[in-house]
Amino acid sequence: QGVAVEKGKDPGAERAPIVAHPDVRNMLLTMKALTEGMRGLIYATAFYSDMAHHGPEETRPRYRELVDLLTPVAKNAGAEQGFEVTRLGVQVLGGVGFTEEFPLAQHLRDTKIASIYEGTTGIQALDLVTRKLRLRGGALFATLLAEIGDLQAERARLPSVRQAIAAWAEARETLQRTVASLHHLAEELGPREGVFHATDVCTYFGDVMCAYYLLKMALIAEDKLRALAGGDGLDGARLRALALDSEEARFYFNKIKTAEHYVFQILPRGKAIAAKVQSRNFAALEAVLE
Repeated sequence: QGVAVEKGKDPGAERAPIVAHPDVRNMLLTMKALTEGMRGLIYATAFYSDMAHHGPEETRPRYRELVDLLTPVAKNAGAEQGFEVTRLGVQVLGGVGFTEEFPLAQHLRDTKIASIYEGTTGIQALDLVTRKLRLRGGALFATLLAEIGDLQAERARLPSVRQAIAAWAEARETLQRTVASLHHLAEELGPREGVFHATDVCTYFGDVMCAYYLLKMALIAEDKLRALAGGDGLDGARLRALALDSEEARFYFNKIKTAEHYVFQILPRGKAIAAKVQSRNFAALEAVLE
């Protein structure tokens, strides 16, 4: 599938496997990051549900709030990002992935129904914006912010992980401001304007939460790698060399790289969502479509 990009002008260069191409590696790690981030969000929501029903009586109300708030977020993240993962899978494989007899093409169609059944993406987003974020003056959102407030950059050993956590914290704060902006739009302009960006904001919500769980995994992976390295200090080059020699080290090393990829390559789309909300432009509501 072509030669490596750095050998593009060498007529005698050997053909490279597609995994050697930066664009393909970008798609593959995006698929991995979206999948593992969604798993983290869904598993955490399931854990909160267990605690809401079977945990200590004094903590059950808190966990019920987390479940109520995260249910539409987890549903939408799983449905929409699951479809994106299968779309990228088809793209990676090219014509082979597109053929009808290849399983991935069927997965692409099958996955699409998740954003339609059991409440469409738009309905789930309306539930988040008009109900869950407004209940008891935003108490559910406050509970969630307290829950994820434990993620601090100083807990990380690697500079790249510290940078990722700092970037995530900035995204979390931007999400808070964006949620407040939705409330202001509803109060100042009306309910239609207040929900216009509901689906986008639900996506941003899911991104912030998926990144949170991936970064928690990265912190655990750091400790595991330090143990595999014999307790010595961590640096990126040494860890990559360790990952090349050890399957276990490779697993943990890629956990860190997956979290970093999500934060720096996927999470930034939240800035565009925030900009759309701040624009206060509602051309779609003003257009004559009837």
